[in-house]
Amino acid sequence: MYYTHEQQESKKNTHPECTVFPSYSASEKVKRECTTYLIARNLDPELAEDNGWFPSTEAGDKFTRIVIPARTWKQGHVWYQARDVTGRAYLRYQSPKGSRHEALIKVMPNSEPKGIVVLEGPCCALRAAMHGFIGYALCGKQPSRATLQHLALLIQDNPTLPVLVLLDRDCTDEAVRIVTFLASQGFAVKMGQFTKSKDLAELKNAESKTLLRTYFR
Repeated sequence: MYYTHEQQESKKNTHPECTVFPSYSASEKVKRECTTYLIARNLDPELAEDNGWFPSTEAGDKFTRIVIPARTWKQGHVWYQARDVTGRAYLRYQSPKGSRHEALIKVMPNSEPKGIVVLEGPCCALRAAMHGFIGYALCGKQPSRATLQHLALLIQDNPTLPVLVLLDRDCTDEAVRIVTFLASQGFAVKMGQFTKSKDLAELKNAESKTLLRTYFR
């Protein structure tokens, strides 16, 4: 499922393919705003940068945003999510207009991965990577079958790693659907649930680390 504004844009289907990312901002003020935002959410700015996240003031508007690159199946096509860090933008996330071509966001840890965690948002995927897991963000609550097929293809890059589907607390039915699909593709997969928060990034670092550890024993 795309976010509401993405659904509206996809229905129009009149936009050209996106082939370039927004411009990087070299402004120290802008970079500082992005770093401050991540630290305030107990997220690692260096790991985000290692995964290609970068600051911009030209990602759909003039607000300071962190641009988070995604992976799509179509060669030459670019898709991303750009997170507002100011709290003033009308949309928290901006993305390119037009089709996203089953885009997913992958966040790699800076050590040998212990497993794979499938989540809804990129900040949750970053938190998973901070604890040593490959994080995949679906960027929506109800991914299409084609998106799940793309996810399975990416997971196949690390076929021996266990997989955990850990969607937001209000997405239990959808999590069951994703677990069922991945299991049908031959992956060792579990489903996790939240009791103390809406998602992984909402937890304190120690809490999110403990939660993931319970599923990857």
